[in-house]
Amino acid sequence: MNGCGAASAPDGASDPSLPPLERLLRSGAIGSGAAVSLMAAATAHGLVHITDSDDGSPRGFFCGMGVCGECTVTLFDGSCVRACMTSCGQIGASAAGQPSPDVPEEPDLLVIGGGPAGLAAARAGALHGLRVVLLDERDKLGGQYYKQPSDAAAGVTPDFQMTSGARLIADVRGLCVQVVTQAVVWGAFRPMEFAVLIGHRTVRIRPRRAVLATGAFERGLPLPGWTLPGVMTTGAAQTLLRAHGIPPGRRVLIAGNGPLNFQLAYELLKAGAQVVALAEAASTPGWASLRSVAGLMHAPPLLAQGFRYLASIVRAGTHLHYTTVLAGIEGDGRAQRARLRRIDASGRPSAYDVATYDVDLVCMGYGLEPQNELARLLGCDLRHDAGRGTFAVATDEDGATSVPGVLVAGDGGGRVGAHAALAQGWLAGCRAARDLDRPTPPELLTETRRCRARLAQHRKFQSALWSLFRAPELRHELAAADTPICRCENVSLAEIEAELDGGVTTIGALKRATRAGMGRCQGRYCGPVLIRLLATRSGTPLAEPRAFAPRPPVRPVPIASVARGPES
Repeated sequence: MNGCGAASAPDGASDPSLPPLERLLRSGAIGSGAAVSLMAAATAHGLVHITDSDDGSPRGFFCGMGVCGECTVTLFDGSCVRACMTSCGQIGASAAGQPSPDVPEEPDLLVIGGGPAGLAAARAGALHGLRVVLLDERDKLGGQYYKQPSDAAAGVTPDFQMTSGARLIADVRGLCVQVVTQAVVWGAFRPMEFAVLIGHRTVRIRPRRAVLATGAFERGLPLPGWTLPGVMTTGAAQTLLRAHGIPPGRRVLIAGNGPLNFQLAYELLKAGAQVVALAEAASTPGWASLRSVAGLMHAPPLLAQGFRYLASIVRAGTHLHYTTVLAGIEGDGRAQRARLRRIDASGRPSAYDVATYDVDLVCMGYGLEPQNELARLLGCDLRHDAGRGTFAVATDEDGATSVPGVLVAGDGGGRVGAHAALAQGWLAGCRAARDLDRPTPPELLTETRRCRARLAQHRKFQSALWSLFRAPELRHELAAADTPICRCENVSLAEIEAELDGGVTTIGALKRATRAGMGRCQGRYCGPVLIRLLATRSGTPLAEPRAFAPRPPVRPVPIASVARGPES
């Protein structure tokens, strides 16, 4: 059962055919009205196994940001929602009974995404006198970096990220930007029209200019046990901790590549969890890293923050493994053990384990994949980032794309980091205003010059940072023959390789033959792996995008919303 079957009566709490999360909902243990997400409430009640996949294997919370769709659950009214994106206050509340805000059909500027880039773009547009609409899928603005604590979170002490984000959010709201949260942008149609689910209805928005600030999602590597409950992305664990004050595990192993994993380890330790090990794919910092460390001086506060994270991790006795990857996860119905392997001189995992840890939570974060579906639907050109193995939207310095009127800012246009995303958002908002012939006050010109300088500074910082964290690009190398590459449709590496051996040469043909990419995540997780496999088999470089063709709806929405079509 996939968690999205027919509606059940509230007294179905003892029905063994229901997924565990639905049984918990019907038990009344999770009360309605709370501001915490269903994911947070379930985690607080100790629920790790939330549903079963179509093949009967247990599943838990994975992405924590609405990308994988594995936490889809049926509410009492029969509606299907993603538990990580839905608050307990929506339990038993009919969407049809909630008033939908009136959104202008043709605003001057539409900003999609309420993270640093989107907030900065909305602020810039509003200060130029544009009529701005800002849409965000979550119930609170801030995105992953400025993540704001839920109203019901206990014990969450706002830090610098939260407080600076709160100030920017208040500034944007004070500028009369029309902010609409829980707004799901599920379609983009040429030349520039967006279908958005707001409340119970789909609205059609045709802005004069649009800034896509959709961000990125974390890459999880397919490896034995990666679909077990108790395995989640670094960002999912951080959401539970920062937004809701709920540590997602007691004995935690973190594996991946990049500074976010160190931040999570630091925050989990502060919350009282035991981080038994941190496996970083990059090499141990040494004399060869001095140039990279010197480059980090372009942002001294961030460098100091990184040293603070590292010092706390070392003091806590966490085992630090460099040039090491997560090789497999084992357990009876949930993650209980994690195995690590070294990366050899050729950049590939060795054949032998170097350490095994008993755990109740494994967090993985192996880089970011840009969320560029809307830009691709509109026909924006992409560029291949060979260093990171991703395809990002091609833009100029102001965020303008190959499609007139469409701008991209933040990680949706490539990995830039939150501080650079702020500058990019401001520049994109200013570009939209200039294109609409809005005069720029002198004080805004000054801020624009500062933003360009900060952007250049933070690009140097990011270059030095990822030089320090340089690691081999891994996609399928850790998977065994029976490892699901497509976690939605349970398509194994062996099944995919069999089709490749049989002569399949395109990702579309592979999708038709195996169903890989047809699940809820729409190929976001398996797509990059399949692209790499196809390129390796054919001996062709990854110079051109070969991803699954995007199709609306790019986000899960009720079928009635699509069937009725957009409403003005």
